[in-house]
Amino acid sequence: MHEPFPADLSIITLQHEFSRWNVEISTMTNFSPGESLTKSIHYWWIIVILMILGSIGGDIIFRLNPPIYEATAQLEISIDFTRTGRLTELERDQAILTVIYHINSKQVLDEVAARADAEDIHFETGKFIELTANERKSNIWFLRVRHQNPSSAARLADIWAEVSIQRLDTLFPHALLAESQQRYLDSLTGCLEQMVPISPAYNTCGNETMESLQEKISQIGAIIYQEKKSSGGIIPGIIYQPGDPASVPVKPIQNQHGTLLLAGMMIGFLIGIGVVNSPLLDKLFRNPHCD
Repeated sequence: MHEPFPADLSIITLQHEFSRWNVEISTMTNFSPGESLTKSIHYWWIIVILMILGSIGGDIIFRLNPPIYEATAQLEISIDFTRTGRLTELERDQAILTVIYHINSKQVLDEVAARADAEDIHFETGKFIELTANERKSNIWFLRVRHQNPSSAARLADIWAEVSIQRLDTLFPHALLAESQQRYLDSLTGCLEQMVPISPAYNTCGNETMESLQEKISQIGAIIYQEKKSSGGIIPGIIYQPGDPASVPVKPIQNQHGTLLLAGMMIGFLIGIGVVNSPLLDKLFRNPHCD
């Protein structure tokens, strides 16, 4: 009897592999819902144990993450249109959002963190921005702060409002000065436009020459630029004042105890279904329904 050639051996090997793959695929796809239900009923106690363990896990997660409280302080921010004149919607939004930008600025939040630390209110400074939020209703802006301690949440919100007002108080005078200097610049520019290029030139602005007016215009322009920069973009027509202080919250905003318990039970249930239908369980416990 002759020995098979190498090509014959390759064909035999491939046939063997195809047969093995067919068996594995048949085993994988041979899923019976009825059999799965039978196993789940027979090993119900395993599913129940895993559901209990899942709910215990949910309770542990809840206790490791205490409830969060939210407190809200208020600021009143509006625009004096008798001073600014008619503004487009975009200009109004820009004026208000500039104020909010400073309220949320790093300088303000760092000062809030420093004052909170001085009052022994502990929180992660780097995550303070994640604990805060702004919300607008009409001319009222709500400064919301979340903390695990309700009293600390209320105090942080009040500190934030106080520091915000103080920050705006430092910016607003520069806006007023820039406005007054702008009016002065406009008057100088008007005088310059009335002049004729004859030296010496006299006009209603007094004994001012064209050269001296140009020098003053240049100086006032530099002052206006610096004051506008120091104002942080705040317009003189903005109106701001403290609103209602924060109240100590009574109930947490995140009380997910029941949700975590239910989620843990559902995870335990799904794991239990997978366990009772695994081949490993058949090796450990012989299922009389499968005989």
